[in-house]
Amino acid sequence: ASIVVDKLFQLKTEKLETRAIFQGWVKKYIGISLKNNDDARDAALQAYSEFIRLLIIALILCVLMCLAVHFWIKRVLVHPLREATGYFELIGQGDLRSVINIQNSNEIGLLMAGLQKMQDGLRTTVSSVRQGVESINIGTHEISAGNTDLSSRTEEQAAAELTRRVIDAQSARLDFAVMEGDSCEVIAGVA
Repeated sequence: ASIVVDKLFQLKTEKLETRAIFQGWVKKYIGISLKNNDDARDAALQAYSEFIRLLIIALILCVLMCLAVHFWIKRVLVHPLREATGYFELIGQGDLRSVINIQNSNEIGLLMAGLQKMQDGLRTTVSSVRQGVESINIGTHEISAGNTDLSSRTEEQAAAELTRRVIDAQSARLDFAVMEGDSCEVIAGVA
Protein backbone atom coordinates (compact mmCIF):
# COMPACT_ATOMS: atom_id res chain seq x y z
CA ALA A 1 0.00 0.00 0.00
CA SER A 2 2.90 2.27 0.54
CA ILE A 3 3.90 1.81 -3.07
CA VAL A 4 0.41 2.72 -4.10
CA VAL A 5 0.44 5.75 -1.79
CA ASP A 6 3.89 6.68 -3.06
CA LYS A 7 2.67 6.21 -6.57
CA LEU A 8 -0.42 8.25 -5.85
CA PHE A 9 1.71 10.87 -4.16
CA GLN A 10 4.10 10.85 -7.08
CA LEU A 11 1.16 11.08 -9.51
CA LYS A 12 -0.32 13.88 -7.43
CA THR A 13 3.05 15.65 -7.44
CA GLU A 14 3.41 15.14 -11.19
CA LYS A 15 -0.14 16.31 -11.59
CA LEU A 16 0.64 19.44 -9.60
CA GLU A 17 3.86 20.01 -11.57
CA THR A 18 2.02 19.42 -14.83
CA ARG A 19 -0.71 21.74 -13.68
CA ALA A 20 1.89 24.35 -12.72
CA ILE A 21 3.59 23.96 -16.10
CA PHE A 22 0.21 24.12 -17.83
CA GLN A 23 -0.81 27.18 -15.85
CA GLY A 24 2.57 28.75 -16.72
CA TRP A 25 1.91 28.08 -20.40
CA VAL A 26 -1.62 29.46 -20.09
CA LYS A 27 -0.28 32.57 -18.35
CA LYS A 28 2.44 32.84 -21.00
CA TYR A 29 -0.21 32.37 -23.73
CA ILE A 30 -2.49 34.95 -22.14
CA GLY A 31 0.49 37.34 -21.78
CA ILE A 32 1.46 36.80 -25.42
CA SER A 33 -2.18 37.16 -26.49
CA LEU A 34 -2.58 40.37 -24.52
CA LYS A 35 0.69 41.68 -25.94
CA ASN A 36 -0.40 40.71 -29.45
CA ASN A 37 -3.78 42.35 -28.86
CA ASP A 38 -2.07 45.50 -27.57
CA ASP A 39 0.30 45.48 -30.55
CA ALA A 40 -2.61 44.92 -32.96
CA ARG A 41 -4.60 47.71 -31.29
CA ASP A 42 -1.61 50.06 -31.47
CA ALA A 43 -1.06 49.15 -35.12
CA ALA A 44 -4.75 49.68 -35.87
CA LEU A 45 -4.71 53.06 -34.10
CA GLN A 46 -1.57 54.04 -35.96
CA ALA A 47 -3.11 52.94 -39.29
CA TYR A 48 -6.30 54.82 -38.44
CA SER A 49 -4.31 57.94 -37.58
CA GLU A 50 -2.33 57.61 -40.81
CA PHE A 51 -5.57 57.14 -42.77
CA ILE A 52 -7.11 60.24 -41.18
CA ARG A 53 -3.94 62.22 -41.90
CA LEU A 54 -3.96 61.06 -45.55
CA LEU A 55 -7.67 61.80 -45.81
CA ILE A 56 -7.14 65.36 -44.53
CA ILE A 57 -4.25 65.84 -46.97
CA ALA A 58 -6.41 64.50 -49.82
CA LEU A 59 -9.27 66.84 -48.85
CA ILE A 60 -6.91 69.82 -48.71
CA LEU A 61 -5.52 68.85 -52.14
CA CYS A 62 -9.08 68.53 -53.50
CA VAL A 63 -10.00 71.96 -52.16
CA LEU A 64 -6.82 73.44 -53.66
CA MET A 65 -7.52 71.75 -56.99
CA CYS A 66 -11.10 73.02 -56.95
CA LEU A 67 -9.85 76.54 -56.28
CA ALA A 68 -7.27 76.22 -59.07
CA VAL A 69 -9.92 74.96 -61.49
CA HIS A 70 -12.27 77.75 -60.37
CA PHE A 71 -9.69 80.46 -61.07
CA TRP A 72 -8.64 78.80 -64.33
CA ILE A 73 -12.25 78.62 -65.56
CA LYS A 74 -12.76 82.21 -64.48
CA ARG A 75 -9.66 83.32 -66.40
CA VAL A 76 -10.24 81.19 -69.49
CA LEU A 77 -14.04 81.31 -69.76
CA VAL A 78 -15.78 83.82 -67.52
CA HIS A 79 -13.58 86.89 -68.10
CA PRO A 80 -13.50 86.49 -71.91
CA LEU A 81 -17.28 85.91 -71.98
CA ARG A 82 -17.84 89.05 -69.90
CA GLU A 83 -15.52 90.91 -72.26
CA ALA A 84 -17.51 89.61 -75.25
CA THR A 85 -20.73 90.67 -73.52
CA GLY A 86 -19.26 94.16 -73.12
CA TYR A 87 -18.43 94.26 -76.84
CA PHE A 88 -21.96 93.12 -77.69
CA GLU A 89 -23.37 95.90 -75.52
CA LEU A 90 -21.12 98.50 -77.19
CA ILE A 91 -22.12 97.28 -80.65
CA GLY A 92 -25.77 97.25 -79.58
CA GLN A 93 -25.39 100.90 -78.54
CA GLY A 94 -23.97 101.71 -81.98
CA ASP A 95 -20.28 102.00 -81.02
CA LEU A 96 -18.39 100.22 -83.80
CA ARG A 97 -15.02 101.87 -83.00
CA SER A 98 -13.98 99.57 -80.14
CA VAL A 99 -11.05 97.22 -80.80
CA ILE A 100 -11.84 93.56 -80.05
CA ASN A 101 -8.90 91.74 -78.46
CA ILE A 102 -8.59 88.07 -79.39
CA GLN A 103 -6.47 86.45 -76.70
CA ASN A 104 -7.36 82.75 -77.00
CA SER A 105 -7.32 80.21 -79.79
CA ASN A 106 -10.08 78.11 -78.20
CA GLU A 107 -13.84 78.45 -78.70
CA ILE A 108 -13.86 81.78 -76.87
CA GLY A 109 -11.22 83.03 -79.32
CA LEU A 110 -13.40 81.84 -82.19
CA LEU A 111 -16.36 83.69 -80.66
CA MET A 112 -14.29 86.87 -80.39
CA ALA A 113 -13.07 86.48 -84.00
CA GLY A 114 -16.67 86.08 -85.15
CA LEU A 115 -17.64 89.14 -83.15
CA GLN A 116 -14.84 91.10 -84.81
CA LYS A 117 -16.01 89.97 -88.28
CA MET A 118 -19.56 91.01 -87.39
CA GLN A 119 -18.31 94.40 -86.20
CA ASP A 120 -16.30 94.86 -89.44
CA GLY A 121 -19.35 93.88 -91.50
CA LEU A 122 -21.53 96.34 -89.58
CA ARG A 123 -18.93 99.08 -90.14
CA THR A 124 -18.97 98.36 -93.87
CA THR A 125 -22.77 98.30 -93.94
CA VAL A 126 -23.07 101.55 -91.97
CA SER A 127 -20.47 103.18 -94.23
CA SER A 128 -22.38 102.04 -97.33
CA VAL A 129 -25.63 103.32 -95.89
CA ARG A 130 -24.02 106.67 -95.06
CA GLN A 131 -22.63 106.95 -98.59
CA GLY A 132 -26.06 106.06 -99.97
CA VAL A 133 -27.73 108.65 -97.75
CA GLU A 134 -25.19 111.26 -98.86
CA SER A 135 -25.80 110.35 -102.51
CA ILE A 136 -29.57 110.56 -101.96
CA ASN A 137 -29.11 113.88 -100.17
CA ILE A 138 -27.01 115.27 -103.03
CA GLY A 139 -29.52 113.94 -105.58
CA THR A 140 -32.39 115.46 -103.60
CA HIS A 141 -30.66 118.85 -103.53
CA GLU A 142 -29.95 118.60 -107.26
CA ILE A 143 -33.58 117.66 -107.97
CA SER A 144 -34.76 120.49 -105.71
CA ALA A 145 -32.48 122.97 -107.50
CA GLY A 146 -33.67 121.64 -110.87
CA ASN A 147 -37.30 121.94 -109.76
CA THR A 148 -36.69 125.49 -108.52
CA ASP A 149 -35.01 126.41 -111.82
CA LEU A 150 -37.77 124.74 -113.84
CA SER A 151 -40.42 126.44 -111.72
CA SER A 152 -38.70 129.79 -112.21
CA ARG A 153 -38.42 129.30 -115.99
CA THR A 154 -42.02 128.09 -116.14
CA GLU A 155 -43.16 131.19 -114.23
CA GLU A 156 -41.09 133.41 -116.55
CA GLN A 157 -42.55 131.73 -119.63
CA ALA A 158 -46.07 131.94 -118.19
CA ALA A 159 -45.57 135.62 -117.39
CA ALA A 160 -44.17 136.25 -120.86
CA GLU A 161 -47.09 134.35 -122.41
CA LEU A 162 -49.55 136.28 -120.27
CA THR A 163 -47.90 139.56 -121.22
CA ARG A 164 -47.99 138.60 -124.91
CA ARG A 165 -51.67 137.66 -124.66
CA VAL A 166 -52.51 140.87 -122.85
CA ILE A 167 -50.67 142.84 -125.52
CA ASP A 168 -52.41 140.81 -128.25
CA ALA A 169 -55.76 141.42 -126.56
CA GLN A 170 -55.10 145.13 -126.30
CA SER A 171 -53.89 145.18 -129.85
CA ALA A 172 -57.02 143.34 -130.95
CA ARG A 173 -59.16 145.73 -128.97
CA LEU A 174 -57.41 148.68 -130.61
CA ASP A 175 -57.82 147.07 -134.00
CA PHE A 176 -61.48 146.50 -133.21
CA ALA A 177 -61.84 150.07 -132.01
CA VAL A 178 -60.19 151.32 -135.15
CA MET A 179 -62.45 149.15 -137.23
CA GLU A 180 -65.41 150.25 -135.26
CA GLY A 181 -64.33 153.84 -135.67
CA ASP A 182 -64.01 153.32 -139.45
CA SER A 183 -67.42 151.73 -139.52
CA CYS A 184 -68.88 154.65 -137.63
CA GLU A 185 -67.35 157.00 -140.13
CA VAL A 186 -68.68 154.92 -142.96
CA ILE A 187 -72.13 154.85 -141.39
CA ALA A 188 -71.94 158.56 -140.65
CA GLY A 189 -70.80 159.23 -144.20
CA VAL A 190 -73.70 157.25 -145.64
CA ALA A 191 -76.22 159.04 -143.61
